[in-house]
Amino acid sequence: MTITANDIITRLWELANTTPSKTKGKNTGSQKSALKLLLDIRGGLEFIVRRTEEELEELERQGICSAHLRAVLRELASVELQRRQALRDLAGLELQKRRLLGEIGVFHMEGKGSASSC
Repeated sequence: MTITANDIITRLWELANTTPSKTKGKNTGSQKSALKLLLDIRGGLEFIVRRTEEELEELERQGICSAHLRAVLRELASVELQRRQALRDLAGLELQKRRLLGEIGVFHMEGKGSASSC
């Protein structure tokens, strides 16, 4: 059986949304941990942002997260977009550096990038 990223995201969401009847009326740390993991893994933030208002309100009502979750999610999404752009920019700079080093014969683009002496 293959476990996909979507399976993991869905299971974490289910854990975060465990009903109080299943937790004996207690807000467990595992629910908050599941929500944090969901926010940390790739695709998790996007998954949460797409939840209905009612689902997010239920998390708030159970005390799993703060009452201004929706606003914080928008800011997190913005930060994530900036982070991804920065990573793309860094990758572009690294490629440019390697190309320039290759032009002076210090770095060979083929293979694993072994350096040679000048």
